[in-house]
Amino acid sequence: SHLLLLNGSIRGASGNTAALCAQAAKRWPGTSHTLHLGEAMPPVAEVAARIQAADALLLGTGTYWHGWGSPLQRFIE
Repeated sequence: SHLLLLNGSIRGASGNTAALCAQAAKRWPGTSHTLHLGEAMPPVAEVAARIQAADALLLGTGTYWHGWGSPLQRFIE
């Protein structure tokens, strides 16, 4: 089974959310891949294909001014 993790933090691969995503990936019994939305994101069609191919999806983000990170907001929009 495949887990897709979407890191919506503004700090990308270097922040606390990335560390938590890495811990979740270690505990997943199958394969996993993390997309750091605060960095260069692949084209929308590629992201959609990755989501469709995943067995599970985990969204992670920090909390900024009582809301989620702007990379996650842009992804949702």
